[in-house]
Amino acid sequence: MAESTGIPARQYAEKFPKEFFEYIDAENKKEKYQDWVDAISYSGFYDIDDYQKSKDIRNRLKTKMKMNCIGCSEETIHRIDIFAKDCFP
Repeated sequence: MAESTGIPARQYAEKFPKEFFEYIDAENKKEKYQDWVDAISYSGFYDIDDYQKSKDIRNRLKTKMKMNCIGCSEETIHRIDIFAKDCFP
């Protein structure tokens, strides 16, 4: 069952990046962040993703998050880069 959370988690982070980071920051727990990273890393692959090409997946994740991050600060943009790399090293 745990493996089914990755795609919805990735879709949420991509579509609502600002809200996503606000949610992560609300409790300031590293475990919550790591849970999201683990879910997306483990099962957040779309049909178009080749799991052996993590750089391509990471770039698509970053691009979608940044495109939907209207009015985001430079800090948030930087966090997107880190988050994408954490998910798809």
